[in-house]
Amino acid sequence: MRAKRWAIGGLGLVLAIAVGLYGWFVLETRKHSPLFLLSCMEAEPALLAWTCKQVLVHDSLRPDQVAQLNREGGALYPVLSKDLATAEEMLVLFISRGVDINAGNESVRNWSALYSTIGSSDIARTKMLLRHGARADVRDVEGMTPLDSARRLQQKYPNETDRLEIIQILEDSLSP
Repeated sequence: MRAKRWAIGGLGLVLAIAVGLYGWFVLETRKHSPLFLLSCMEAEPALLAWTCKQVLVHDSLRPDQVAQLNREGGALYPVLSKDLATAEEMLVLFISRGVDINAGNESVRNWSALYSTIGSSDIARTKMLLRHGARADVRDVEGMTPLDSARRLQQKYPNETDRLEIIQILEDSLSP
């Protein structure tokens, strides 16, 4: 009987330590940037990835984080997620927290997330961005729109048939 109580007490102590350590981990995770949390969701083991996602979903982005993301064309970060459903979920979250889907990366010709999906000929992500408000008429520092960029790339690489579909999708998005 006494051994059983010791075992239960020991198990309770181990559980209390585990919960405490996990609580500490959550507090530490909350100190990281949204980009780190997105990366953590992709690269870490399941429990850690889940924790990073929960922190990202349940904590608000600070105004300075939103401003930084908008200077970096931050809508691109969630779009780069491996899983398309996660990419869309995180894109919607970022937009709801104030990230501008059409903001361009100030250090990369002011390209928005849409330019990147066009460059990689990613039809699904291009459609996703347009569905959530990305505009095909936003100009970069050279005055080119995503549609102009897609056309230029198609001339340079005429065998990439996916880009032809992207050009059609962008043209359709500009039609009234």
